[in-house]
Amino acid sequence: MIREITDPKTGITVISEFDKEFKNDKYELLFNTKTGFELLMGINGYDDPFMTELPTMLDVGIMGHCSNNCPFCYQDPRIVEPNMKLDDFKRIIDEVKHHASQVALGGRGNPEDHEDFEEIVKYASENKVTPNYTTAGNNVNHMLEQ
Repeated sequence: MIREITDPKTGITVISEFDKEFKNDKYELLFNTKTGFELLMGINGYDDPFMTELPTMLDVGIMGHCSNNCPFCYQDPRIVEPNMKLDDFKRIIDEVKHHASQVALGGRGNPEDHEDFEEIVKYASENKVTPNYTTAGNNVNHMLEQ
């Protein structure tokens, strides 16, 4: 849906397409899953909220270990745990998809090394929770060649 919204305090008008909406009696949260544009505004006489009762972005550690040994990393490379199970990730998304707009994939190591990375990204996207991640970039060229 394309919405035109004018802030009554500033007079600034925003025109954007939104494909995800959450609304309660105090605020409305609009999100564009393609561009990442999020708009949070007070309604029914309420001011724009400083924060919401539930997060709109989650940081989910899907990786349990890393062998990169980057000198700048704060993660302890001696800690080796299993990666998050796909079913556990799906359960998290199912519990927050009505309100969350983004999920940051992380943990120890490069998230794209997770054995179910493509399914994780696909599941989040299908549920209108935009996935993003940070990587050391070791395998980016390999990923682009595929």
